[in-house]
Amino acid sequence: MRQTDVVSKNQVTNPAQTKLRGQFGAGQESSDVTPVKRIPLNGLQTVLANYADLLGLLVLALAVGWSFLQYDIGQQPIPGDATYHIYVAQQMWEGHPVYRDVTIVKTPLADFLVMFGLPVGRALGIQDTMTARLVFLLLSLATVVVVYFAGRVLLDSRAAGVIAALIVAGNEFFAFRAVAGPEPKTLVALFSCAVLILIAQRRWGWAGCCAALAALSWQPAAITRVLVFVAAIPAPTDEPLDWKTRERWLPLLRGLGGMAVPFLALLMYLGMNGALGAAYGSTIGANLSHFNNHTQTTPFNEILEWNAYWVVYNIDLYCIAAVERWQLVPAILGFAGIAATEAIEAVRQKRWQFNLKRTPLLLYTLGFGIFTLLDFNWCPDLYPFLPIFGLAIGWFVAVTAKGIGALAARGMDARRGALVAIALCVLAALAIVAVNLLDARAYKRIGISYNDQLALVRQVRGRFDPGDRILSIGNAIILVEMHLLNASKIIHFGSKAGRGVLDNEPGGMDGMIAALDQNPPRFVTLSRTPREDWNADFFDWVESRYRLIVHDKYNAVDVYVLRRHAP
Repeated sequence: MRQTDVVSKNQVTNPAQTKLRGQFGAGQESSDVTPVKRIPLNGLQTVLANYADLLGLLVLALAVGWSFLQYDIGQQPIPGDATYHIYVAQQMWEGHPVYRDVTIVKTPLADFLVMFGLPVGRALGIQDTMTARLVFLLLSLATVVVVYFAGRVLLDSRAAGVIAALIVAGNEFFAFRAVAGPEPKTLVALFSCAVLILIAQRRWGWAGCCAALAALSWQPAAITRVLVFVAAIPAPTDEPLDWKTRERWLPLLRGLGGMAVPFLALLMYLGMNGALGAAYGSTIGANLSHFNNHTQTTPFNEILEWNAYWVVYNIDLYCIAAVERWQLVPAILGFAGIAATEAIEAVRQKRWQFNLKRTPLLLYTLGFGIFTLLDFNWCPDLYPFLPIFGLAIGWFVAVTAKGIGALAARGMDARRGALVAIALCVLAALAIVAVNLLDARAYKRIGISYNDQLALVRQVRGRFDPGDRILSIGNAIILVEMHLLNASKIIHFGSKAGRGVLDNEPGGMDGMIAALDQNPPRFVTLSRTPREDWNADFFDWVESRYRLIVHDKYNAVDVYVLRRHAP
C-alpha cells in the first residue's frame, strides 16, 4: 500500500485535532508524535521588541556619555556656585550641619548627594572636586534616560522619547554643566520628569517621593507636589466615586505618604543638629526677604517685563547654541499641538477631563512659566523646561512623520506607510545627533581652566600658616581645595544668599562684622561681590583691616591679608 493512501485514510477530521495540527504546522501530526519546537521566523523581531528599550538606552547612554566627556571634564573650571555645594558637602561630612554652620539658600539635596559620594571617591583616591563632577555626570545621564521614558509613557512613542532625549543631551549648556560640577536644577529636571511619568502610571507613592526630592533640590519645584495632590484626587476612576469611599482617598494618601518620607528624613537631621530655625531663615526667609526688597524698589509689572527680557537675552546668548535655535520652532509648535489636542478632546467630550499623561505636563509648564517671570537669574533656572522642550520636539516629529506616513500609505500598502514614518523619525534623530551631539567634538574651552584655579589655591597655601583662618565670599574654591571651614557661615553676598540670609540672622550685617572683628581671619578672599548700600560697611571693614596681596583677574578673585597693625 502506498504511503499516500495511509495518510489519506488517517486524515484528521476532528476539529480540535485540526486546530492543534495547525499550531504545529502543515503536514505534521499531533496525536502521538512529540512536536519539535521551531524558532518562529519572527523570533528576532520578538527579541528586539522585548529588549528595545534596553538596547536603545544602552546606545543612547554611550552616545550621550561620549558627548558629555568632550567638554573637558578634567580641566573645566568649577563655577562659583558649584564650589559652594562641594564646600557644603565637605563640611557636612566633617560634622558641620548645613544651615547652622554653612549657609545656602537652596534646599540641600545636591549637597547631600555630593556628600554621599565623597567617602567613595576618597577610598578610590579621587579628588573631591572630581567626585562631585562624576556624581553629577551620572545624574545628567540619568536625566536623559528619564526624558526618554517620559516620551515613551506620556506621548506613547519610542520615537518621541529618543528625539526628546537627544535634544536634552545635546543642549550645549546642559552638557557643559554636566561635567562642571554640582547643579541642583539638574535634579529638578530629573525628578520632575519622573513625577510626570509616575503620575501617568498611577504610582502615587513613588510620585510623591520624587516630588519631594524635586522640592528638596530647589524650592520652586514644590510645584510637582501640587501636581501630585491635584492629579490624585480625580485619579481612582473615570466614573464619579463617593467621597466617603476608601478608594477615592487612597491615591491621595499614598502620594502624601511618599512626599512625607524625604521631608521627615531631612527634618530629623536638622532637628538633631539644632538647625531647623536656620534652615527656615535660609531657604524660605531669605527668599521672601529678597522678594520684598525687590518689590519695594521695582513695580511688579516692571519685574515681569525685565524677567521676560532677561530670559530671551540669556537664551540668545548662553542657553541655546546658535546652531540649535531653529529647534525653538518645532518646540513651540509641538507644545501648542499637545495643548490643542487636549483642548479639542475636552470640546469633543463637552467637559474637561484630567488626562494623567498630558494635563500634569501642561500644568507643570504653566507653573514654572509663571515662576520664571517672577524670578529668573540665568540659564540653569530654565532646566525645568528642558525636558518639556525635548518632549515637544519629539511629539512634533513623531506626529509629523506619522501624518506623512499616512499620506504615503494611500498610494501603497499600510506597512510601507509605516516604514516611511519610521524612516522620517530616524532621519530626524540623525539630524539632531549631527547638530547637537557630534558638534561637541569641536568644543574648545575658552577662558580659565581648573589648573588656573589650582594656581590661585597654591598662592594662598604658600602664605598659609597652621591655625590661620580664612573668610571667602563669592567663591569657595580655596575652601574646597584646602578643606577649610569658612570664618563665617555666609559664603556669598548675593541678594538672597547674602542680604536675604542676613536679614534673618540676629544682628544682620552689623552682627556679622562684629563677630569677625572679635576674631579676624588672617585672609579674606572676595569674588563676584560688588559693593552695594547694604554691604558697604563690610567693605569699609575689609579696607581698614586688610591689604590686597593677590589680584587674580583670571579667576576674578582678590586675596587680602590682615594688616599687622590694623587700626
